[in-house]
Amino acid sequence: MGKNRLLINKFSIPLIHYSLPSRAVQSNFIHGFLKHETCVGPHSVTNVRIHVSTLPNSTSSVTIQSSAKLKTKNIHPTTSQINTDPQTKDTILKIKNDSDNIITLSKNMKIITVNHYGDFSSDFPVSQDILPPLTEKDFNLSGLDSKIKNRLFQLLISHKSAFARSTVELSAAATEHHRISLQHDYPIKCPIYKIPFNLRNEFRRQISDLEKAGIISKSNSQYNTPALFVKQKEKWRLVLDFRKLNEITLTQDFVIPTLDDILHEISGSNYFSALDMKSAFNQIPLHFADRHKTAFSTHDGDKYEFNRLCFGLKNSPKAFQSIAQEVLGFLLHNGALIYVDDIILLTKTIDEHFELLGKVFERFERIHLKFNPSKCQFLTKSCKFLGVVVTPEGILIDKDKSVSINEFPVPTDQKQIKSFLGCCNFYRRYIKNFAKRALPLTNLLRKDTPFKWTSETQEAFDDIKKAILNPLVLVLPDPNADLQITTDASSRGLGAVLEQKSPNSEVKPLYFFSKKLNPSQSKYNATVLKFFAIYTALNVFIPFLLGRKFKVFTNHKPLAGFLSNKSPSSKILRWKLALEEFNYDIHYIRGSLNLVADHLSRCINNITIALPDSKDLIKMQHEDPVLSPIQKIDQNDVSPQVSNYFVNGEGLLCHLSKRPSRSPRSNTTRKQVCIPHCLKDKILESIHSEYGGHLKFFKTHHRLSENFFWQNMYKDTKNFVRSCTVCLSRKNAFKIPPAPHQPVEQSKEPG
Repeated sequence: MGKNRLLINKFSIPLIHYSLPSRAVQSNFIHGFLKHETCVGPHSVTNVRIHVSTLPNSTSSVTIQSSAKLKTKNIHPTTSQINTDPQTKDTILKIKNDSDNIITLSKNMKIITVNHYGDFSSDFPVSQDILPPLTEKDFNLSGLDSKIKNRLFQLLISHKSAFARSTVELSAAATEHHRISLQHDYPIKCPIYKIPFNLRNEFRRQISDLEKAGIISKSNSQYNTPALFVKQKEKWRLVLDFRKLNEITLTQDFVIPTLDDILHEISGSNYFSALDMKSAFNQIPLHFADRHKTAFSTHDGDKYEFNRLCFGLKNSPKAFQSIAQEVLGFLLHNGALIYVDDIILLTKTIDEHFELLGKVFERFERIHLKFNPSKCQFLTKSCKFLGVVVTPEGILIDKDKSVSINEFPVPTDQKQIKSFLGCCNFYRRYIKNFAKRALPLTNLLRKDTPFKWTSETQEAFDDIKKAILNPLVLVLPDPNADLQITTDASSRGLGAVLEQKSPNSEVKPLYFFSKKLNPSQSKYNATVLKFFAIYTALNVFIPFLLGRKFKVFTNHKPLAGFLSNKSPSSKILRWKLALEEFNYDIHYIRGSLNLVADHLSRCINNITIALPDSKDLIKMQHEDPVLSPIQKIDQNDVSPQVSNYFVNGEGLLCHLSKRPSRSPRSNTTRKQVCIPHCLKDKILESIHSEYGGHLKFFKTHHRLSENFFWQNMYKDTKNFVRSCTVCLSRKNAFKIPPAPHQPVEQSKEPG
């Protein structure tokens, strides 16, 4: 044996020197006694005050065990650490009663034994001295100014124990031990899943890493959960199928905040950091009495159980969320927000951000919770968080997440349609009239409806993809800004947009909402339907609206008189009472103030037409042989042929037409969108046949001329209605057939 090599059977093995801590581990036992008589309810947690005989060092670590007498009562402590008051030698300890009875604990009863390990932590985390030092390459610091980058790196290095690059570097956090409470104690046994032969070496490697990190250990439990491999990007991930165990697991009583709750608090920030935990669940200790419930077997015949919380357990997200919120303490909602294992930090200035980062690292270091350095984003102007991109200007869809939707193949059955709409539903708040756009697809999900993929469903499929790939930017909520809601409704569905007025009086969207109506709701008359749209929208936007005055815009003028009715129906009365908690004013807005939106939404509202958007419609007008020359003529030309045409602000060619003399508004003109030849048949089919109710010629033409124009529209409409096969087949359907001819019997009696 040489200085740096070990010689075994002529083989020379290099030795690597690691400097291990020279401190000796000294174990001391401390007993805790109950200071007051306490009653603990069944299946409940309570705090008790205990007195300890001696004080552990403030830097030392402890493990806590229930006393023998406490175990017989089925009561146990729920924490792995104690904090002692130096003056009174008292500590507050959480204990849980797992029995079905009320248990009374007498005064001075010994309830815990504390095993005190000198200066080592109870789980013996890997010492930072034997790990390779953290470097700049371990962090994602690209795009930062060199001065800011150096300052940030120094901060990260000073809190190096808050990061873990691999699973082996993880240790059990000094937090409450997680319990798995079941409805019964009968072991759950499931057969193992087969692992593909080409993946078994990777499977063994991951099992070995988990065992080295102390996350799992050998087991002889009667429980068994199947393990499997799941593809995650370019890697394979070991997961367990806990469905059977979750079915009998009691749900933890804790509410995780929604995405809307979190994003509501981001307004007014200029700098963001997103912190990602390293295998977050695998850092939370699992209670000794419940570890055997997580047992799983491998194809090699080995059986393991988890020593720490694991992915797939029913209450894992809630457990970690509650622990992380407790760790953040007063920082939560004061610059720090969390959703399970994703933490976002936000401030107005860089100095505030550095201060906040230091406080967060310090708190997580204290209980040995570690972040993943390569996945954290620091001091960015735009930050990816929970599938969206957060910026100072607003929120938009993460394009990396929407790529998979763009690559979604054309559905071939109802199951694939459900899968596609399920992926898109997450983004519906960013898409105007999502429910109406998806209507051709959702109609295929009706019971006993045959699957038939048509050009209409293909257009809806492509339209939703396009909307997700090119979403609107939603502004961040400002508690001091003015809010307004614009609603719309039809017999097919309803929609609303919540908008926010910026300091420069610019109105920007905050939230889109749409909903498909059920058969009974679609039978409401127009006025009730418009009020139902307002009622639904206000309840959807309730987190933004309560306690604030706002405006509601509707294009249905009779609604004002309808709401002043002193004897409404019971249904309307319930809706009105439900809206009493809101402070709002209803305003009428003319459809002519928003020409394209009014025209397109009106024909969508009353008759569902899959029209192209404004840009595509402009392109079709330019390619139309009749409309294209008109667009090129000078707008100041007063010749009769073109004087009634104009191009609106969005570039659409429109037509001015005087209303008929018998019309209530005969002295007004109507603004019509010029329709290219390629769309004429489609609009006629929709307005007269598809959802138009096969009205007569005059009513069909009147409905068309309110919104659209093309040359010879009168003649085309008449020919279309006359040639409608449905109308022809029903033309004589309701005529009373004449009585059959019968011979008249002559009377045989004399006159």
